[in-house]
Amino acid sequence: MDVIERWTGQYACLLQSALRLSNEQFAARLGIGVRTVAAWHADENVVPRGEMQQLLDTAHEQASAAARQRFALLLAKGRTSAESTPAGAQALRVAIAVVIRDSDVLLVCRRDDDAAGITWQFPAGVIKPGARAETSP
Repeated sequence: MDVIERWTGQYACLLQSALRLSNEQFAARLGIGVRTVAAWHADENVVPRGEMQQLLDTAHEQASAAARQRFALLLAKGRTSAESTPAGAQALRVAIAVVIRDSDVLLVCRRDDDAAGITWQFPAGVIKPGARAETSP
């Protein structure tokens, strides 16, 4: 069994490819944002935070024997993240805003898909591949 001492964007993308998951499916499996997965595809050298390292360890450990074997093969072949990107996956461009008026700060309330709770964050958005920033909602 392969042990990853320190996950990088490249290794995370190889695991995603071995599990045969889309960006959305991989993010949901890890319980993280799709933008985080897209960031790993955009920069294979990025080193995820400690919590993400643990999530990736768990996903790898819980993968089927066949998926772990595919992951080992991908590692052995030394594929780059670009070669292992699932078909149709592209890096996303994102924007975030910090809006302050007097002593007030604008936050956005988001409800989790599984209704487990809510999160608060600054306003943010995604510019879809092929779209222009000026025309994105």
